[in-house]
Order: sequence, then C-alpha cells, then structure tokens
Amino acid sequence: MQTTTSSCFNVLYPGFILTRSDLPIDGIIEPVSHPSGPVYYKDYRIYRDKASAVWYLQVGRRYTTVGYWPPRLFTGLTDLADYMDWGGEAYSDPDIAGPPMGRGVLPSGDLLENASVKDIVIINEAGDKSPATRTEAYADKELHYGVKDGGVSKQPLYHYITYGGPGGATGW
Repeated sequence: MQTTTSSCFNVLYPGFILTRSDLPIDGIIEPVSHPSGPVYYKDYRIYRDKASAVWYLQVGRRYTTVGYWPPRLFTGLTDLADYMDWGGEAYSDPDIAGPPMGRGVLPSGDLLENASVKDIVIINEAGDKSPATRTEAYADKELHYGVKDGGVSKQPLYHYITYGGPGGATGW
C-alpha cells in the first residue's frame, strides 16, 4: 500500500496490526500444490471499512480478519483508493539458488497446472464487484520465475493470473 510518504512491502510494516498469528500470511502457505497433484486455494481480501476507515486483510472462505492498517497510516486514503500493488517474492541469500515458486513450473496460463490468483475484483463503496481491468504483470528473473495475466474471464473467475517457476536464480 502506498501512503503519502512511504510504502509497505509486506505485513511486517510497523503500522500493520496483526490480530491472528495462527493464520500464516507472510511465509510458506500450506498445503502446497505440486505439478500433477491436487490444487489448493486460499482466499485473500483487502478492503476498507467505510465507517471506521480501517483497511483490513482477511483470509479464508469466511474472510477471517488477520490484521489491519489503521487509518492514521494512510492520510491520502481517507476516502478511497484508486491503486493497489501486490505480489509475491521468492528469496534466498545471494550464494544460494532461489527456491521454487507456486507449483514449481513456469506459468502456461492453465489454472489446473499453475499457481494462480483468481477473482481479482474491485469492490466499490456500495459493495458491488467488478473485474480489475488495469493490471500489470512483472517478473524480474524470467528464466526462473514468471507471471501471466489471464485477463478478465467469465464469472466466477473475474480477472486472474497464473504464476510460478522452478527457481534456481543466484546472485540477487
């Protein structure tokens, strides 16, 4: 999230208030999907409560709140947000090969074979959903990691991306 003077890289941002440490959100999320194995899903939502102006991070099918960003952190977001940036990262020390990401293969765009993020939507103040349409995909080690923007699909998928890679990059 972008504030008026800084940005948050992850939930370790000093202003983020963690309320549920038993639900992992900043590490390996298990169970892990593997090529030719079962596909596991996790639901995430970031939304702003209109009454309190608090930005909540929620996970799971019931959208359990795991933490929040108080409104004092985002003086430029008192009424609304018109941009959000999010993503994933695979990291290792510079002399150690990077780990695999997603299902361990470069993305083909197939939701059954690749790790994916789906149902990327914008929820307006009235609670109405619409597909996220102004999206951008970026990967900096394209031989080792990738992302494909699937665009807008039929409901219930809305907008989706696939991502992953075998890892192996060194010298970050």
